Amino acid sequence: MTRSTVILALGLAFALNSSPTLVAEDDHLAEAIRHTKQAIDQDRQDRADVGLTHAESALAHAEVAAKQRYNLYIDEGVTQLRMAIAQGIHRNAQLAADHATEALANFKEAKKAEE
Repeated sequence: MTRSTVILALGLAFALNSSPTLVAEDDHLAEAIRHTKQAIDQDRQDRADVGLTHAESALAHAEVAAKQRYNLYIDEGVTQLRMAIAQGIHRNAQLAADHATEALANFKEAKKAEE
């Protein structure tokens, strides 16, 4: 494989695995929940850098979910995730986990309201 083929393949693999726009419409909230849980787990292990990555992915999915339908719980979850990300940037893993936990509770309420 040439270098450009490898770069193209890696870029495509990354796009398919991380792009919130490629997730089925109904799955964005579920993906936000999944990534938020992972962010909390990583932050609780004092791995703020990995928690930050998951919180950013969760935020991307949650923002798409919020655009698809209005739900106050999703909006509050987005706010909490932004706060978690701010704390993660500053390597405050415990505070990031606390905000992500609040976001998760809101996302679960949003999911319950849709059922």
